[in-house]
Amino acid sequence: MPPAPPLADWPPGAGQMAALIRRHDWGGTGLGPLSGWPPALRTVTEVMLSSGLLASVAWGPDLVMLYNDEMAAMLGDHHPRLFGQPLLAAVPPDRAALYAGHYARVRRGETVEIDPMPLLRLQGGISAQAWLSARYLPLRDDSGAVVGMMTLATDITARKRAGERLATIHAELQHRTRNLMGVVRSVFEKTLDGAGDLATFAPLFRDRLAALARVQGLLAQLDEGDRITFDALLRAELSALSLPDPATAPDDGAAGGAPRITLCGPAGIRLRSAMVQTFALALHELAAESLRLGALSRPDGRLAVDWRLDPRPDGPVLVIDWRETGPLPDPALSYPSRHARDLIERALPYQLSATSRLDLGETGLSCHIELPLQQP
Repeated sequence: MPPAPPLADWPPGAGQMAALIRRHDWGGTGLGPLSGWPPALRTVTEVMLSSGLLASVAWGPDLVMLYNDEMAAMLGDHHPRLFGQPLLAAVPPDRAALYAGHYARVRRGETVEIDPMPLLRLQGGISAQAWLSARYLPLRDDSGAVVGMMTLATDITARKRAGERLATIHAELQHRTRNLMGVVRSVFEKTLDGAGDLATFAPLFRDRLAALARVQGLLAQLDEGDRITFDALLRAELSALSLPDPATAPDDGAAGGAPRITLCGPAGIRLRSAMVQTFALALHELAAESLRLGALSRPDGRLAVDWRLDPRPDGPVLVIDWRETGPLPDPALSYPSRHARDLIERALPYQLSATSRLDLGETGLSCHIELPLQQP
């Protein structure tokens, strides 16, 4: 066997903690000078330093603390305060009681598994919650008596946060599903009530389900914390009904082509996820009604949608003005439909605390909506 390295070079290694162990004054601790360390302690120290895991050793009656570079990085601002100190005296009282319980089991020869184990990490004076998967193993001297414990741990803060996020997504999915089923049931009943026969009911119900499906598609594409914006919802509905995007469509309404549509308002106004299903149905109904009998059913009709964000004492309000101009339909026809009126003038105020009204004037249909953006 090769000769043991001189004590001045022990423990071997170029890491921060190996160097700190070499130069630390151990004479004032319960471990005593390096020269007097028992072989078992020296061996377990070398294993700890080279493990590559988050690892620490607590040895002797006082459970004096040693740890490796990986653990030092995890401890953050707690390092080097804990190094070379009695474990139970160095940690906060609540943690001391916890470690004392772990060590009582380790002294009986048990390996204690804690998964997950919370750790409040301090970095630059800023605290952050971390999570470890930890194992506490008994350490024995040459006689076989338990004289300390080794901690081996892995940082599971990321796989933990992912699990919490999945749980949040699952709860949100259940909530959205319950809401969606309620909305679908309401749409079904309203459509059935307003349709004279099945031939009328089928396309109306299919189109309204398609509007709900578009909302679900938009919601599914969002990252965590994101929200659907009003301008994106409006453009998606116009596009789904094959209406031209004002940003790209030519101004050919006067020439008998697609009616001119103008949209004017700030981009990026975020809507609460809980409101978008009902609100999307309202936008769908406005556009579909306009295509059925309103301004967008005629080449010379016009649609202007203006919106703004209005700050108010109770929170911001999205103010929307939908204005159609062009020849009016035959007064004998049902325009706007009862379903459209119920959805805009009753459902929006009841479900979303909105203020809304539909007016059919001499120049066309207008709709004014004031939608609170905060939870009522």
